[in-house]
Amino acid sequence: RLALISTGGFYIEGEQEPFDEPDMHGRYDIRLLPVTTPTESLSISHTHYDHTAANEDRQVLLPVEHLNGMVDAGEIGSLAPNIVSFMGYQPDVTRVLDETIPSVCAAVADMDADAAILIPA
Repeated sequence: RLALISTGGFYIEGEQEPFDEPDMHGRYDIRLLPVTTPTESLSISHTHYDHTAANEDRQVLLPVEHLNGMVDAGEIGSLAPNIVSFMGYQPDVTRVLDETIPSVCAAVADMDADAAILIPA
């Protein structure tokens, strides 16, 4: 079972809080996105990278279709039920170590993932 982790700042509009940080200190929380959610319906709220490629093709940062093809081909067993998404702009390393990393690791462990792939934005 493979878990997909993205630093692209994806969230489900209308259901989850956007990542737009209120100040220069960044955001250190995560969002869990059901892997069955059509990637085109996910919104991006991350102000520290150019969204052009991701807006044209979400598979750039959330390669769910490609990974599902690998599942269908028997190359990997399955995908974890949720994508772990967070905002990659996190300038306070202490908060990354104390907040983000434990949250990501707990989410991946809760999904019984054997491995994870991190897609940086």
